[in-house]
Amino acid sequence: MTKPLRTQDYTLIGPYLRQIREARGIAQGEIAERIGHTQSFVANVELGVSQPSLKALFVWMQELDLAVEVYDLTAPSDDL
Repeated sequence: MTKPLRTQDYTLIGPYLRQIREARGIAQGEIAERIGHTQSFVANVELGVSQPSLKALFVWMQELDLAVEVYDLTAPSDDL
């Protein structure tokens, strides 16, 4: 069962993205350029200060070669 993403969960995403980025040897400035944002935006997300949009998050994950699952949010679900 997949749970919906809550606002406080975004504070967990940033450090995870940073850990993966660093493990792949990618600088903040480089990932920022790849996703079309500033280095300060990347830093703030990685610190859990800012929340990326879903679009930015999907692009970011793709640039880090992370799996992105997309769900049909219009379909009724018993899991919600």
